[in-house]
Amino acid sequence: MKHSLVRWGTACLVVIAMAGCGGGGGGGGSSGQLVSSAAVNGAITAASAVAANDTATNTSASFTVVQGAGVPAVTVNGLPKVNFAVFSDGKIKSDLATTNVSFAIAKLVPGANGDPDQWVNYIYRKETATAGVGPGGVPALATAMQATTDGKQTDAALLAAQLVYNADGYYTYTFKTDIKDVAQTNGVTFEPGLTHRVAIQLSYKNAAGDTVLVNPYFDFIIDANGNSV
Repeated sequence: MKHSLVRWGTACLVVIAMAGCGGGGGGGGSSGQLVSSAAVNGAITAASAVAANDTATNTSASFTVVQGAGVPAVTVNGLPKVNFAVFSDGKIKSDLATTNVSFAIAKLVPGANGDPDQWVNYIYRKETATAGVGPGGVPALATAMQATTDGKQTDAALLAAQLVYNADGYYTYTFKTDIKDVAQTNGVTFEPGLTHRVAIQLSYKNAAGDTVLVNPYFDFIIDANGNSV
């Protein structure tokens, strides 16, 4: 089994990705594709044959190749969408399912009064303390909000559309969480003028049958059309 850095647990995924330990940094309207399908497919196919772009060793290529081909790696027009490719053994990996991926998204809030800049996640879950755990066997808090990854859709039709492989050679993942809705982000407000980061917990098998675990991430700003630049 091959590991790139560490395998993210649900709680650690956001912390690791947002701290900077990891990667680097279709079909028309649904993905925000800006150029012709033929041009996009040609660029992505050519990139897949370059050994240096293999996702197992160069996770940033998952985003930079797609963005360079004319498809915004991220769009935030309504629910966020992430466009990315996976390259393995000189080919485009085209058989991923939602079980192979988990996504996080955060904004970089500038520090004030000498404090450092801070990544603030948009997605949280409530953690309940375990009885008997804590100083003197007493939990410090009964519950706490913990940064986490985007949830999977529970409706079968929505789940089938959450991760889609585009024939041009890349995937489009649609978040379940509307990061513009503070009711869904535990009160964290969407600030499009700040630097943002998307991160993936990604697993897949290479041609040798080895499981590859990698943590691609992509830093970006959002233009007036809601596209990453």
